[in-house]
Amino acid sequence: MKITKTIERFLLHEEMDRMLEEVDFRKPEKTTYSVGLILLCALVGVTMGANSWNTIAYAAELRSSTLLKYYPDAKKTPSHDTLRRFFSLVSTDVLEKIYRAWARAFLMDQLGISPSNNLKESAQENTGSDSSAKRQGIHVAIDGKTNRGAISKKGTTADTKMHILNAFATEYGICLGQRRMEEKTGEITNLPILIRELLIGKGDVITIDAIGTQTKIAKAIIDKEADYILEAKSNQPKLKETIAKNIELDMAKKRSRNDEAEEWDESHGRSVRRHCFMCTEPLCLGELGKKWAGVQSYGVIRIERTVHSTGKKTTENHYFISSLKCDAKTIMKYKRDHWKVENNLHWMLDVQYKEDDDRKKNNSAQNFALINKMVLAILKLEGTKQTQERKRMRAAADPKYLENIIDLFIKYFAQDE
Repeated sequence: MKITKTIERFLLHEEMDRMLEEVDFRKPEKTTYSVGLILLCALVGVTMGANSWNTIAYAAELRSSTLLKYYPDAKKTPSHDTLRRFFSLVSTDVLEKIYRAWARAFLMDQLGISPSNNLKESAQENTGSDSSAKRQGIHVAIDGKTNRGAISKKGTTADTKMHILNAFATEYGICLGQRRMEEKTGEITNLPILIRELLIGKGDVITIDAIGTQTKIAKAIIDKEADYILEAKSNQPKLKETIAKNIELDMAKKRSRNDEAEEWDESHGRSVRRHCFMCTEPLCLGELGKKWAGVQSYGVIRIERTVHSTGKKTTENHYFISSLKCDAKTIMKYKRDHWKVENNLHWMLDVQYKEDDDRKKNNSAQNFALINKMVLAILKLEGTKQTQERKRMRAAADPKYLENIIDLFIKYFAQDE
């Protein structure tokens, strides 16, 4: 029997509603709108370029004929008060759990893995038994972001701003999970918790900036059977000094345990040379190396910049340790791709989605951050070769295009088990 589009959408939103049941904290007798419709209204509003509950509710009202195709029993779309109240009261932990399941389904679809399979098991199967073989896993860049407009607790000082740790799958453009921190300095405490919660495994590589270079964080990653590349800066002075001394000695000798690679970049009126030199013999770190779980290599990426107009030259040394036993070219790629969490996630959220201008508070701000990340991922996935800004303008102007976006949202709710 041929399934019509209407029936297909009904079945999909039924699956989505079942998945969202645990989110609903309301009493059934006082419920007017389903959680699914409320969530779709928020997603549609943000897709159309809105970023306040007033403008999101108005955008949903403008496209009510489209939204009510998915929920024909509803007479109208929810008001801005309903949206604000719901996202302020709904548990951030429960909505985060739902988001991670949605992101998991999104990622598995991009990896070509059946929803019935376990993501971690699939990563292990793709990798094979040889730990030195070419890895087929996911690169997850973890970094913190301050939502400067959002307020995490009472007050208006910098200490009350909302800080969120994000785990970003760099190749696939999807944030796999977030964790809220009350203070920026809470990254060291919250990083191991976020890592333990993520669906990562063998073949996956985690990169974190210098604040994540802690022995307990390295151990948390190894306990998940994943790998790490961690930067050694002034927060680990002995480690940095030991690597620097060893590298200078290694550079003077040609040994099979050493490898190096080089890249050149000419842009923005300057030349940039990146040179990576690494050693795959962790015993050279001595007793210090034994403190770092799973360490297999260490090295330096030296970045030399020359400004064409002035001839000014600068040099930076970025020392690192890693549980990977690979070549220098691979390390450079992971380190370069780490900045996608800044450029493809944080910058987009600040500039395109105006997160720094947002004045939401507490649960509302944290939950809204998830909505933004879902829209960002779906619009990136949507195949039209246009910028996020143009896609959002098109979604506001073209109901058929908006329906396609909604179908993608629902697809990944319905796929999870």
